[in-house]
Amino acid sequence: MGPERGEQGRSCTGRRRTRRQGDGNDDATLDRLEGEGLVAFRDTDENGTVTEAANRNGSARNIAGILSPNLRICGLMPHPKDLVDPLMGGTDGLPMFESLADAFVSA
Repeated sequence: MGPERGEQGRSCTGRRRTRRQGDGNDDATLDRLEGEGLVAFRDTDENGTVTEAANRNGSARNIAGILSPNLRICGLMPHPKDLVDPLMGGTDGLPMFESLADAFVSA
């Protein structure tokens, strides 16, 4: 589920995610992020389609996560850490962390 190098705009599909912000951004910045392949995640429906209904946070262009130019940092709008244990209300965020752990083990 984690972003693959060179794979722009991985979707955050079909999983419940907690949200905290509703901020957008200006078109020049959004164009630059997209043009440089720095969009890591977009909110999509369960079929991977970018839709207004899937954009529960109201972010510009359904962007849910971006990468730093050196690809070392991924900033996320969703908070998958809030859903990693049934005691926290669900495990919908767990696959992201399992994916990251698997990537580190195989690197």
